[in-house]
This record gives sequence, C-alpha cells and structure tokens, in this order.
Amino acid sequence: MEKYLIIAAGGRGKRMKSDYPKQFLRFGGYPIVYLSMKVFYEYDNNLKIILVLPDDMIRVWNDFLSESGINIPHKVSEGGNTRIESCRNGMALVGDDGLVAVHDAVRPLVSHETIDRCFKMAMEKGNAVPVCNIYETLRKVSPGGSITIDRSVIKSVQTPQVFQVKILKQAFLEVKDDSFTDEASMVESIGYNINLVEGNRENIKITDPYDLKIAEFILKSLI
Repeated sequence: MEKYLIIAAGGRGKRMKSDYPKQFLRFGGYPIVYLSMKVFYEYDNNLKIILVLPDDMIRVWNDFLSESGINIPHKVSEGGNTRIESCRNGMALVGDDGLVAVHDAVRPLVSHETIDRCFKMAMEKGNAVPVCNIYETLRKVSPGGSITIDRSVIKSVQTPQVFQVKILKQAFLEVKDDSFTDEASMVESIGYNINLVEGNRENIKITDPYDLKIAEFILKSLI
C-alpha cells in the first residue's frame, strides 16, 4: 500500500513576528520544515513526500537544498490562501489509493511512535488523529460569566492526521468551505467518525517565539 505525506508549510506564521515564515526559522541548526520532513523520512524512507510551500519560498527552499546537499526525495506544491486550500493543492500529487498523512510543518518533534500509531489506525479504520490530554483547569467564557469545563472530555489535537486516500479525496470533492482549520474537521463534516490515537506531548506546534524557546529546550533534552 502506498503511503503519502503532505507537509503543510504554506502559511506565513504572523504570530511569530518574523520577516521569515516560521517554518523556515532555524531550529537545531536547520529550517523547522526540514526537520519535520526528516523525522518522517527516518520513520519510513519509502513515504512519498509532498511539501506545500508559499510560492515565493520555493526558491528559498531549493537554495537551502543546494547549499546543504540534503537530498530527501520529495515533490513541491504551491500553497494556497488557507490550510485547506494548500492541502487540496498537495492532494493533486497523491495517487488514487493508499494512505495519506497531513502534518504541520512546524511540528518537528513528532515521535516515530505517534506516526506509527496514526498509520496503523488509519489502515484499520479509515482515519486517525493524534491527541493529548489537557492538564490545566479549563473555563468556558460567555457574556454572562464563565463555567468550569470537564477537562477529561477535552483533548488537544496534533498532527499527522492520517486518512485513507479515497476518504480525504471524497472530502475535498464534497466540501467547498475552506475555513476548516484541519482535515479531520472537514472529513467529519461529511459524516465520518474520527478515530483518536495517543500523541506525544513533545509534538508541540511552533507558532510564536515562546513556542520556539520551549521546542529548543525539548530538543536539547532529547539529545
């Protein structure tokens, strides 16, 4: 069975307050997006990797590859204005059968165990999304005040989100709304149940300078 990986790196990351898209900031000596690609390649070097980039960053990516001599086989697709549009563009390079994982480019600390759980669950039940428990006390705020939420029924969602190719392609055919913030929500909207698997707490999404500091600390502790 063919396995595909779409790395969603089409965003601009305005919360990082950097002149460079956050996925190209250096982390552990390399662009964050490269490290996210590398962890999947080390998990399975037969994965068919598709990297979705902003159009004006494709040259930057190619320059990095030339200068570094790094050669992980992959294809590049141009990103869109939204997460869903970018993923739709990447899906144009995916075949008609197999499994496809969609991963945030700014989650370079995903573990091989998390990736493996996602692929195995998706193969068995059609899709898989990694999640983690919430440990903080949560409150829901409304105009009238706030109330405590039972955190045991709330999960933090991560990537990779893995789907049987036919299911994700069906979702892109049927759904015209690009406002979904992840593919699982889109697939759920056409009637599929979403299967949850255990993620890893280190698999944080680097969205601002504070996240980058936390990720650097985690990386040092793992070396």
